[in-house]
Amino acid sequence: MKKTYNINLSNQVFCIDEDACQQLQAYIETLEKHYLNEEDGKEIMADIESRIAELITEFLQKNHKEVVSQEDIDRVIGIMGTPDAIIEEDSEAASDQPGTRKLYRDINNSIFGGVAAGIAAYFSISPAWIRLAFVIFCFFYGVTLLVYLVLWIILPKAVTAKQKLEMKGENINVSNIEKNIRNTYNEVKKNTEFQKFIQQVKNFFTLVFDAIGKIFKKIFTIFASLFSVIGILGGTFLFLLISWLLFFPTHIPWFSDYCTLYYIISPSTFTILKIILLLTINIPLLIIIYASAHYLFRLNWSRAFLLIAVGCWFLAGISGIFIAVQQSLNFSGTQTSTQNHLLVPRDTSTHKYTLAIQELPYSDRFSGLYRNSDFLNIIALDSVPPKQIYLSAPIYIEQGYTPYPELNIRKSSSGLQAFHNYGNLNNIDYEWQQQGDTLRLNNYFQLKTPIWRAQKVKLILTLPENDTLVIRGNLKNIHHRFVKRVPAAKLNQSCTVVMKNGSPELLPEKR
Repeated sequence: MKKTYNINLSNQVFCIDEDACQQLQAYIETLEKHYLNEEDGKEIMADIESRIAELITEFLQKNHKEVVSQEDIDRVIGIMGTPDAIIEEDSEAASDQPGTRKLYRDINNSIFGGVAAGIAAYFSISPAWIRLAFVIFCFFYGVTLLVYLVLWIILPKAVTAKQKLEMKGENINVSNIEKNIRNTYNEVKKNTEFQKFIQQVKNFFTLVFDAIGKIFKKIFTIFASLFSVIGILGGTFLFLLISWLLFFPTHIPWFSDYCTLYYIISPSTFTILKIILLLTINIPLLIIIYASAHYLFRLNWSRAFLLIAVGCWFLAGISGIFIAVQQSLNFSGTQTSTQNHLLVPRDTSTHKYTLAIQELPYSDRFSGLYRNSDFLNIIALDSVPPKQIYLSAPIYIEQGYTPYPELNIRKSSSGLQAFHNYGNLNNIDYEWQQQGDTLRLNNYFQLKTPIWRAQKVKLILTLPENDTLVIRGNLKNIHHRFVKRVPAAKLNQSCTVVMKNGSPELLPEKR
């Protein structure tokens, strides 16, 4: 059984057994007799004790011990050097071998942050070269200024004897500690006036930056409080507005477009999508409101609330992606059908025909018809919500190579598989009529059942060379370049075109 003592070594408390304590005390007293009589002896002994404390802490942590033993003190003396070897300067062989180099900021030789001096000590060169390099490369878009600031932040200061010697790659023993402190002390004595000037400059910049920091801190506090108030009020308003728009959209301007979505996807899937949109948009708003209230009222963070909110948000996002992919498959395939109709007139000698364009009667036939702004080729709905959907059918006039005009009706639709495509094509209801020399074409078509699958109808009227066509109706329904030559005031009037050189030409108006 051994006695143990608690000792204070370099402001660190250690539990040490009796033999180790006596040996350590004798070691330190011998060094004190040698160094304390010198001018810089106190600094040397302080760094020696600091290094001994670092070594003891390292041994205890490595071996998972709580009490310092005599074996630990022997290892410390073996690293630091015996008193006789130190006093007689016989430790040169141990100090000849270089130690491990580490990068620190050298605050003893610093002008601003000690970055350049630390790099110079690491590479054993003069700090002037490093400072010159920083100044020269600063003119290249200021890159070295940013590098200097980053290194100033991430590099630790060389404060202890261990750090100062590691910075230079020297072994950490008593001789090198003494050598380092003497060099530092002599350097300070030589440059006292310069160091005083540098210290005054440092103090000035420190005061300036502290003042600027306090100003920015106050400005940040004001803006953070302002943004927190905006976050609570604006977040709450947007939360209620989005919820209202998703579930009560009757009076919003784009309500007709909203209604058509019922027929692009099923009503049940559409309801699920509204819930997903509600979660994906409103959960971030809730977090903003919660964070703003936390900052203003110093509320405690609720980890459960955050985990539930983030979990629901991710779940809603994944579900939305899954449904979007699933619904997009309904438009993955395209099917097209073509019908050709040769228009043989009763009188084959005139070569003059009439095209009557029938527009959707918004007010006469369909009471309460709601016109759309051409969303997904949809031009009108018969009611809100719609039972019938009306889509535009563009008309093209091209040169024909048959003796008589020919009407080409091209229908297309999308679907997941072929039988879906055929069913969607059969859902198209388009009406047209020929009466002698007159061809009546609707500029619209409707869906038999309100299931939208990108149905389209394209009407191509081919006219033989030198044949004449009288167009009655709105010329905006004709998709060809000759319409550009028609004055805007006459687009709703009849006009006459003739096929010349493969292109329909507008005949001059008879006076």
